[in-house]
Formats: sequence, structure tokens, C-alpha cells
Amino acid sequence: MTNKTYTFIGFCILYLRLAGAEIDVSSDIGVLDWSTPRRFIINSDHGNLGALKTSSPLVTSRYGHRLALVSSSEVYGALLSDECDSYCVVSNKIVGLRVFGDKLEFLWSNINTEDGNETSLQTIAQIIKQIESGAEHCKSTRYSIPYLFSDFRFGPPPTAKFSRMHLLIRGGDIGAPTNNAPVESYVVTRCQHEAGNISVYIQSNANRLLQVVINESLELVSAYLNGSPIRLLSSGNADGFETWSPPSRRYLIKPDGRSLIQSRSRTVKNSKSSVASENFTSVWAEDGSVWIGPSECEIILFANSILGVCVDKQNIGSIRIYKSSIVLSNGIAGTKLFEQHLREFDDSIESGKGDGLQPIAIGIASAFPSETNLLTQELNIRTVRHFGDNIEIILTTIDPNQNYSILVDTNLTAIGGKFVGYDYIRENKL
Repeated sequence: MTNKTYTFIGFCILYLRLAGAEIDVSSDIGVLDWSTPRRFIINSDHGNLGALKTSSPLVTSRYGHRLALVSSSEVYGALLSDECDSYCVVSNKIVGLRVFGDKLEFLWSNINTEDGNETSLQTIAQIIKQIESGAEHCKSTRYSIPYLFSDFRFGPPPTAKFSRMHLLIRGGDIGAPTNNAPVESYVVTRCQHEAGNISVYIQSNANRLLQVVINESLELVSAYLNGSPIRLLSSGNADGFETWSPPSRRYLIKPDGRSLIQSRSRTVKNSKSSVASENFTSVWAEDGSVWIGPSECEIILFANSILGVCVDKQNIGSIRIYKSSIVLSNGIAGTKLFEQHLREFDDSIESGKGDGLQPIAIGIASAFPSETNLLTQELNIRTVRHFGDNIEIILTTIDPNQNYSILVDTNLTAIGGKFVGYDYIRENKL
């Protein structure tokens, strides 16, 4: 027999010792009635391996999970942790995968079986005490599922308040959030080594199949939704950058009509402005264009750029156009640069320099020199659309209720304006 085989047998004895309470830790953790070890298959970069798993029916975790101990004769690292949805071998260590709330968690092995059985037993006793006290008991990596996958409309909004226990999701069972909003629940169905990376398959109760691809350092590589690759607007690190909301969807106006595009948003509180707060939106279009601007803007793809068009609320009689600033390539490298772009925006805000955006102002008077009354009226944008080689902006006044059309060319200059009646609005379905 090899040393690994002896290690494997040693762990079988270890299970029996623990069940027989030969470790005198009952005064601290209570008597644990461990189940008979169960054989199962665990995937590694060398193929499928045999493994053993035993669990305690006694709930010892403060989060309401059972404990599980998983080992394999083919690897030296065993894992004692809350019971996970699935397990795999990464870098010769057992890693547990589970969904907790809306987080995908990877739990690394925390027992080195090369140290011998007695040391392993002592380590187990220490880990159980750590779990009971709520202390960190193993290295973990977490990804936020809503931040990875767009259109999280099925689940609760980012502002929903949750009880941590209510977010407990195990095996498809879901708890209700405190605001009674619907929740999308997830469970890891399997993990598989593929093409040098690890694919984690997650099934949701909204009939969505999510696939997260990571490398052996558990760094995000790509993601798929129902088998189709998706553009990641976030690296998804649950312990990292979450100033902006999870990805959602909004309309982008194109020459052939409107289409849904992924976006993220955030609210900035103003301490030096009469406006209490401002909402900003960021998008990363299919052509790589990145745009950040006020959320109230209509966004349109025009002359190889994304334009955000909105009324200047602080300067009556003026329109602001915000133009996309950078172009990024696809892939996880582009995702990291996109997040860096958002951080730079935040840094500018937090340092007191403002949003750093440089909109182009178009005065209403340049398009309507004879309509001086427009300079004093409150205006709203009804719609923006392509009009030949230009774009048309339809403005609506409040009192009286009238509509005006402004044409803007590729130089973002107003080249004409006219009053339009409701026949024009109906005929063009505006």
C-alpha cells in the first residue's frame, strides 16, 4: 500500500474515533453523531477520483448547516466545513462549493492529512470550536451571483433588506426576505475541469442555468447564461467592489430600433448642491464603448459613440449631451478595466472634484431663435431617434403642452428646429 492509501485508511479510522467520542471535546461542542462514511466521485484535473464524506446530523453551525468532513485517498488535503452542494479537487486540495444567499462560495481544505492521524484529530477539534464560535475556519473565495449575471429582475432589488438567516438557501429550499420580495434561489449542481479551467454549474429556480468558469487560483475567467457567453460588467468578487449596483438592463437606441443593454447604476449624495442626490448609469456596449452619465439620459448609439441626451435642469433652455469616453475589448481583462473606470469615477466624486464628466451643451435658442419663450419653460425629452445622418431630439413643454424637434449632426451641433404637432408624433410613433 502507498502512503496515500494509509492516509485514506487513517481517515476511515478517524471517522470512527470521532463517532466514538474518543476525542474529549464533548464539554465544548457536545456529542457529535457522525454518519457512516459515504463514497462518492469527486472531479479533479486528472479525472474523477474516489472520495469519502461523513456528516453530522447535529446542527453546529451558527448558520444552520450540518458539518461535513470530506477526504480522498488521492489528495492530502481534507475539508471540514459546513456541508456544501458539490466538491472538487483544485491544486491537489479538496474545495467545497455552495450557494449561500446570493453568494457562490469556494471553501478550501483546512486539514493537512500528511501530518498524521493524531494531529488531524486535534485539527478537527480546533475547527469545530472555531465554527461554534463563528470564527473563520477555512480559506474561502466568494462571488456574488447577481453581480455576475445581468437581468436580476426575478430577484429582489439591491436595496432590499434581508435577515442573514432568511437568506439561507440549501438544495432549492428558500427563505423569504424580510420585505417579502421574491427571491431567486440557486444550487450548485456540479463542477468539472474543462480545458485547463474549472466550470461550476448553478441551477436556479427561475429555470436559469448559470455557468461560472474559474482558473485553479479561483479567479474568474468567463460566465455563461443558459449556454450563451455573457459580457461581465463585474468581476463578481463578493468581498470587493460593490459601490455600483448589480447589472440590470436598459434600452439603447440604435438605427434599427431599441435593444436591451447591460448597465449598472449608483447614487451620489451631494453635500454642496441644491440637488440632494444624483443617479448615474454606466453601460458597456457590444462594440466596446463605455459610457457613464446621468441616469435620466436617453442613450443612443450614434457616429460610433454612445450619447446620453438629457435636459439641463440647472440651466433652463439647454440640453446636455454626454459622450462615451473609452472603448474596451471583450473578456475578463475588459471587465477589470471597466471596473477600474468606475473606481476612477468614484474617486473623483469622493475627492470632491465632481463627476469629471464633460457634457456638450446645446442651447435651445440656437435651434429656435424666434421662440424666446422656450428659454423660460420647463422642458422634458420625449424621445431621441436617428433621423437620416443626424439625430432628432423631441422636446415637450409642460405649460402649454407642446412638442419641438431639434436636429443634431455628427459634430453634435444643432442644425435645425421646428414645432411639431401631434399628427407628427402619431405618424412617427414617437
